[in-house]
Amino acid sequence: RVRFRCREAVAPGEALHNNYGPKGNGELLFTYGFASAENPLDSVEGIVVGCRKGSGRAADELHAARLQCLAEHGVPHGEEKEGTLRIGPFSLH
Repeated sequence: RVRFRCREAVAPGEALHNNYGPKGNGELLFTYGFASAENPLDSVEGIVVGCRKGSGRAADELHAARLQCLAEHGVPHGEEKEGTLRIGPFSLH
């Protein structure tokens, strides 16, 4: 059960609006129990995905294709000494 205290009289059936303020989905879900698919403030900071490089010619070709794809789509990335791709950090909005 949810109760709102209003400063003005509200007629039965009249719409009420609640402003939760500028919050990402994590905070909305944890605090209020819902999330919004089109929340412009929803982001994940500091996510880094690693992708190991295999050995052999096929692995080299796949590695080169991955690097090309990341560059073409503007995805932040780097490469570790042993060839592991570090993808990110990035946000989801």
